[in-house]
Amino acid sequence: MTALPDLNFLDADAMIDSFERAAEVMMASPLRRGSTVHLPARGRILATGDIHDFPGHLEAIVRLAELDESPDHHVMLHELIHGETLIGGMDISYRNLAIVAELASRYPLQVHPLLANHELAQCHRMSVSKGGGDQVAMFDDGLDYVFNDPCRRSCNCDPRIYSGNAAGASGRKWIVVFTFSSRENGF
Repeated sequence: MTALPDLNFLDADAMIDSFERAAEVMMASPLRRGSTVHLPARGRILATGDIHDFPGHLEAIVRLAELDESPDHHVMLHELIHGETLIGGMDISYRNLAIVAELASRYPLQVHPLLANHELAQCHRMSVSKGGGDQVAMFDDGLDYVFNDPCRRSCNCDPRIYSGNAAGASGRKWIVVFTFSSRENGF
């Protein structure tokens, strides 16, 4: 049975490594053509949405996907961030991104994260709310709090990743969201 990876969400360097690994795996995927992923003609896909930092839902989805059972089992995941459960008014849903990044590295031809409105809003610094305030600012505040880095992130979107300035112990950039976009398709 496929289980969620056990990660140290407080280790900035481990998180950075996980995001970088996932970005490399997804960019090199033989299923990728430009900014799209073309799934094989055979197999099974579990398509999801609106996970929004509900760990129990993500765990159930991963279990139902049965990725360990067959290489023909796929799962599409999106709207991972900006949950309703806040800690002191802060959103720490980067943890969902880290879990999906690790899953994408472990199951490179089976786990397919997609950018949706909340991930795009975070990347492009566009305020989005689910009634409880500016989710983008609360996400930033969560990263600042967890990684003890009060700096303001500026969006450095490139064809693969959204990165911010919250540095790990080694001084490397904190990578927050990964994408399937590419310059050749204008995304």
